[in-house]
Amino acid sequence: MKRYNYVIPLAIVAVILILVVVGDRGESIPEYYDSKIMMDTFVEIRIWGSGKVSGEDACDSAFAVIARIDSLLGDGLITGAEMGVLAEPEVGGIMDVSETAYNVTEGLFDPTIGAVSMLWEFYDGAKPPDADSVSAALERVGLVHYLGRVDPAAPSRWRTLGEARDACVLDIGGVAKGYALDLAAARITGLGFQAALLNAGGDIKIVGEKPGGGKWRIAVRHPRRRDVFLGCLEVGPAAIATSGDYERFFTHEGTRYHHILDPRDGMPSRSSVSVTVIGREAGLCDALATGLFVMGGERALALAEDLPGIDAVFVIGEELDVTATEGISNSFERLE
Repeated sequence: MKRYNYVIPLAIVAVILILVVVGDRGESIPEYYDSKIMMDTFVEIRIWGSGKVSGEDACDSAFAVIARIDSLLGDGLITGAEMGVLAEPEVGGIMDVSETAYNVTEGLFDPTIGAVSMLWEFYDGAKPPDADSVSAALERVGLVHYLGRVDPAAPSRWRTLGEARDACVLDIGGVAKGYALDLAAARITGLGFQAALLNAGGDIKIVGEKPGGGKWRIAVRHPRRRDVFLGCLEVGPAAIATSGDYERFFTHEGTRYHHILDPRDGMPSRSSVSVTVIGREAGLCDALATGLFVMGGERALALAEDLPGIDAVFVIGEELDVTATEGISNSFERLE
């Protein structure tokens, strides 16, 4: 078994590290690194090469993009008077991605699940909400019920949904981190840098080829053993997101309850243990990882195989059986 130990500090002083990588042609490639606590997680950015500004300024600019989304969304739940945030272009973009994932997964990723999400708390000693409360909240779930309020001709199409301010509660935290990485990566490339790796709590966006040559190696966390990796992916430029039942959970009367809720019944999905999605856009990978997790089984595998530019690694059952789409199967190495 290969074991990797790491510690994420509780308090981080932001310090830019300037390193040097030697490329396959012998040239020196400067590397810049910075990290912050943002969006309720540990965010790190690595940038290689030279651009229109200094590497330090590029890191700061990318973090500013993420901070903007963090300030708009907080915990990702949007209700009542908060709906005005839908007029902001970044939030509108997140809703566009959410709608795409909703349609692709036949509603199993649903950004309107917020009314149910609000009933659940995940901490030691927590209890599941009562069935009547869940049943009532489910009546407010279903993006299709709200799309009639969205005016596609409006300057910000989702703003008209926000103007209603009743019934609908959005939970777009499952897309926001990935989407923020997409925008931050676009800022870095716009500043002329050749390569970058952005990581927000396990959501990853890779820009450009790996300095020094070879493939990027990205570890997939073991869902039942802390600080152990189940496997490793070798990829080129890509976005990678994982949804797992180990991220937030509690145990009550011998049953484990986790935060990935099935919009059909409002309960934690039992279809998967973890799903890792590899694609081009981190926001879409984020949403698809959730939807495919809920879908589970052969149906989810078949859908992932059919989606252009998408691959996935599924971990199913307590035996942790691993299945990958054909496009990535030869690039996934099981470590444990």
